[in-house]
Amino acid sequence: MTKEITPKLAHFAAMNAIKIARADKFALSLQAQIEELKASELTPHQMAHELNERGYRTPRRHYWTYKSVQDVCARLDAITKTAVDTANAADATTSF
Repeated sequence: MTKEITPKLAHFAAMNAIKIARADKFALSLQAQIEELKASELTPHQMAHELNERGYRTPRRHYWTYKSVQDVCARLDAITKTAVDTANAADATTSF
């Protein structure tokens, strides 16, 4: 078995990368609202209710649930961690 990537697998990898990029972009578009709600120390249930009351919808235009709030919060945390790790790696390579 070769380790060559078939065109079909490359296509699926590219489509997955596009989905991830879209999800990241959506999460970042709500970052200010999510951070505001977190600062108010609301539970995910309360955050979902508040987002629904403010007229925000999920990417598929559904109402927010506690799980969808948790997922967006986890995505924002991952994006932040990746950005910090990237910045630290860049600092490590430039410092002597």
